[in-house]
Amino acid sequence: MSRRLGEDEYPQQIGASLVLPGWQLVIGAALGVVLALGVTLAVVLRGDPPVRSRRVGARPQARVEPRPQEPPPPPAEPPFAEPQPPAARERRDERHAMVAQSIERPVDGRIAVRDPRVLEVFRTVPRHVFVPFEVTQHAYADRALPNYANRRVSQPYILARMIELLDAQERHRVLELGTSSGYQAALLAHLAGEVYSVEPNALVSERAATTLSLEGYERVHTRCGDPHQGWAEAGPFDRVLVCGAVAEVPPAVWDQLAPGGRIVAPLGLPGTRQWLTIVRKTVGGEREVEQVSPLSFSALPGGALAGSLPPPARPR
Repeated sequence: MSRRLGEDEYPQQIGASLVLPGWQLVIGAALGVVLALGVTLAVVLRGDPPVRSRRVGARPQARVEPRPQEPPPPPAEPPFAEPQPPAARERRDERHAMVAQSIERPVDGRIAVRDPRVLEVFRTVPRHVFVPFEVTQHAYADRALPNYANRRVSQPYILARMIELLDAQERHRVLELGTSSGYQAALLAHLAGEVYSVEPNALVSERAATTLSLEGYERVHTRCGDPHQGWAEAGPFDRVLVCGAVAEVPPAVWDQLAPGGRIVAPLGLPGTRQWLTIVRKTVGGEREVEQVSPLSFSALPGGALAGSLPPPARPR
């Protein structure tokens, strides 16, 4: 028959039931250590930050994700298709001043040339070796200069505008109509893959070819012929630069222009209103004409011209 425990016996009975044998305490402690090590190892393997205790009601901190590493910039393309000519070491300061004052930041309200590639080639090509010895002191003035056989060496600013509009790239084959001194062909050689230049005067053409060869312009090819007929054997061309005024694009030159190509030319005869003009050939062969700005140019010569030249060695 069971009996009821007295009030003074409850604490002793309850305490006795909570007391564990010593071996059970050891096993429990060991399991707790193993469990803690397992949780720590899982956190390390996941890469998560350890969980820290925080006050109840405290604002949780946002997890900061590592910023992805930016890929390195692509290597810069070489600025020139041709090596710098030997004479580029001469009169460097004059060329840089001409570019800064007359082409890059003209002070008379003219449109500035912005293409850094065009600016750099004008800082590089030595204009003084392409003009007659008698006018070399004016080589870096922003004006047209006389050449042999009543030809002209074009004004640097006008040439820079035309070359910028031409947008010649190293993959392009360029036709130039009117070689004159060879200065503009040298400029184009630093921008385009190949340059083909046609000059109607045999002696002017020979002198330009000699100067270009002395300065190492291997990508420029010159010939004596009628510029209005172009250079059919070397076509088609991606770009055409016309260095003389014409009433319209010569039909033979238009036929030698590749689809997607462009022609930059002064359109309009001397004595009439002339426009610096871009003529584009679409992929379908259609013609698109864009008038850019008025200008004044001498006519593009054609046929053989009489004239005499001094020896072609350039002055030093």
